[in-house]
Amino acid sequence: MEKQKAIYGAPRWMLRVDLIWQTILLAPAVLAAIAMLLTKYETGLISLAIEMFLGPLQVISALFFALGYQDERRRYYLGIVIFYFIIVGLFFQTVPTSDFLFVSIGIIIPLGIACWYWWITLEDYNNSKGGRLPKPEMSEDILDDNFLENETI
Repeated sequence: MEKQKAIYGAPRWMLRVDLIWQTILLAPAVLAAIAMLLTKYETGLISLAIEMFLGPLQVISALFFALGYQDERRRYYLGIVIFYFIIVGLFFQTVPTSDFLFVSIGIIIPLGIACWYWWITLEDYNNSKGGRLPKPEMSEDILDDNFLENETI
């Protein structure tokens, strides 16, 4: 599987700020969701409340990086979010809801999507060096370049 392209040109401090606020919101949401699964469903409302802030902020962040820095992974994330909302809209109109369906579709799946976006941001931050992610060096003939570097006279 080919590795997705990272954000080229995004300042490292911007990725750091993005990562920090996501971690501050995501950690309690994950802990509340785990507590919900282990104890009572009422603690899931804490996770749901946090996700109501985290989700839109992540979508705004993804739009910023997808449009401003042409990031393919964030464009893919936005497509998944749109698909999720279409499916949820259709699903809740046609299927009667239960506690299990609400928890899985309303809390667990969005939390998984949020964790995935956090991971994308973490990878971009870890791959950035200095102020910005380095642009890959392209050569028209990579084989000749490698041959010339290794040739001894």
